[in-house]
Amino acid sequence: MEEFFHIQIKQNDKIEVLELNSFISDEDELIYLQTQLNSKTYGFVADNYFEALQKLRLEAEKKDIQLLCNGAALNVYPSPMMLTMGEGRKAYKLTYGVPAKKLDILDIFEYDPALKMATVDEQSDFYEKWLESL
Repeated sequence: MEEFFHIQIKQNDKIEVLELNSFISDEDELIYLQTQLNSKTYGFVADNYFEALQKLRLEAEKKDIQLLCNGAALNVYPSPMMLTMGEGRKAYKLTYGVPAKKLDILDIFEYDPALKMATVDEQSDFYEKWLESL
């Protein structure tokens, strides 16, 4: 199944819209994510959407581009079950010391402007510290 997502990106204080094309391969069940950054086409393959989005974010970070979506927020991270059974499209909005709840589930490709965007490393560090806080 092929899906398209439109994500805002920020580069040099300018906001643009990035189109992502994604599909799940019937053969290997991997997620394929394709887009264009600065007129160059990029493709990313991963076991789930969140990992594919992280690969895209790492490439964007090299070009000083910030993706503006829930999956790029500091305190948003999927549970291991979401990654394996839900293809990583959903993730929890996390708070230190508080277990994740169903009410905290977000779509990683949507955007809540109240959330603080972060680098992949900052987000991973937050997740590790959140786990330790429980």
